[in-house]
Amino acid sequence: MNTTELTFQLTEEDISFAKEYAQKHRISVEELLSRYFQHLQRAQKEPLHHDIEKFSGLVPADVDAERLYKEHVFRKHQ
Repeated sequence: MNTTELTFQLTEEDISFAKEYAQKHRISVEELLSRYFQHLQRAQKEPLHHDIEKFSGLVPADVDAERLYKEHVFRKHQ
């Protein structure tokens, strides 16, 4: 695999997090970023499961689905 150097700026907080995360998982920051980019590439290629596509967008953004579900469960078990 050919590699090329990439330089970019991050906040100190992001750099600290990346270093701690990589150390905790016994990988380098370079490997962490590489794996993340590979994940993004796979996610772009893999379409959503048809059941998920069927349901996405059905509930308007202004609906509090969690609250409605809890109310439903409460009424059901009264």
